[in-house]
Formats: sequence, C-alpha cells, structure tokens
Amino acid sequence: MDSDGFYRAETLDGRTGLVPSNYVERVPDQVLLCNARAPSPSFPLMVPQHHSTITHDFSEPDHSQLPDSVCPYPPADVSKVTVQEIKPNDVPRVPCPRDLVVEKKMSRSVVVAWSPPEESFVAVSQYHVCVDGQVRAVVPGSYKCRALVEDVALDGSVNLSVRALSDQGHSPDAACTITLGNEAAVAPQHLRVWAVTPLSACVRWYPSNSNADHVVSLNAVKVGVCPPTVFQVSFFS
Repeated sequence: MDSDGFYRAETLDGRTGLVPSNYVERVPDQVLLCNARAPSPSFPLMVPQHHSTITHDFSEPDHSQLPDSVCPYPPADVSKVTVQEIKPNDVPRVPCPRDLVVEKKMSRSVVVAWSPPEESFVAVSQYHVCVDGQVRAVVPGSYKCRALVEDVALDGSVNLSVRALSDQGHSPDAACTITLGNEAAVAPQHLRVWAVTPLSACVRWYPSNSNADHVVSLNAVKVGVCPPTVFQVSFFS
C-alpha cells in the first residue's frame, strides 16, 4: 500500500492498476485451497506385452547387390537400330518452307521471315502463317517471304508455323514451326509412339524449333539424328 492508501493490483485477465485499500479484503487460506484447481486424474498405462519391446534396425542397407547402371530399362542391344523418316506414300508431299526466324518481337505482335522450299518442282501459290493451327496471315507465293502477325499472346506459349500451299495441298505445320512466348518450351512437344512391335516402332513429335536437329534415343543411347524439318521417324532392328 502506498502513502495514499492504494494497492497496486492485477486482475485474473491481466489488467493492472491502483485499488483503494477499503476495497481490499483478505481471503482466508482455506478458501484459496478450496478454489485451487483440482489435480488432473492419472491412470495407469497398460501396455500389452507384445508391444512392450520395440526393435529398431538402424543398420546400413546393403547396396552391394544393386546394379551399376541406373537405366530403368532391361538391357538391350540397340547398336543395329536403323532410323528412317516417315514419308506419306499415297499423296505427294508438298515441300515445306525453311529457316523460320523471328525478325522482330513486340508486346503483342511479331515479324517473321522464312526461306522458300528447296524443291522447285512444285509451284507454291501462297503461304499461310498460323498461330496454334489457325491462319493469321496469308502471303502470296511470289512475294517476299516475310509477314507481320498481330495479336499474339506472348505472355504464355504459342506455336507459330508457316505452310506452303499448292494445288496438291499444303505442307505440314510441324516441318516449319517455332514456339514463342514467355513460357515457350525448348524440348519437342506432343511426343507419340505407335505401331509398336518387338522389333520396330514409329514415333512423331511437334518441334519447338524446326530449324534444330533432333536426337532419337533408345535406352538412353543415341540411335539417330533427325535433320531440320523432320518430325516423324520409324526405327527397326
């Protein structure tokens, strides 16, 4: 108690302050004992006999039986595998444009250029510049191989391709294509394997850049290199 007759007190919820001495009354010790929290009941822990002993094995695992190779496939001899490009036999193939490049890239548009097909036996009437398979620009075959493509969503990933059109159809998009955008992939896309037999199979993919070579591997062993514009092959042994 201070000289003015006040006690410094604290409530149960943590508040502090001064209390007049005439508001303070001594509480008997018996009341404090009765209001004290009752101790928590305790019960004997009954542990079954078969759980009373726990055995741990912290010994080092035996790695001596593991194979040296990390290849998850069964061993196979792929040294005699032959890789060939798949070309349609029923219809003539329209030669594809080459060397597709991006000359200028803006926020929502790009300027692309390409070279005409090497084969001159098919007359190209026009070129179609496509974004994800949809025609976005048309360039006559006699014009300069260059186009402005607008409204391109470069914040994601898009596949831009150029088709050569003739009276026999058009060249495949995968033969002259490039992937653009902030999320553009570098690896080939849409890999598919079909016609699988014990000795052969066919595989195709959609290049992220048709100007690049592509390596075909079996069991992590290179069995062939595909030049630009090639996007489907068969391999057999």
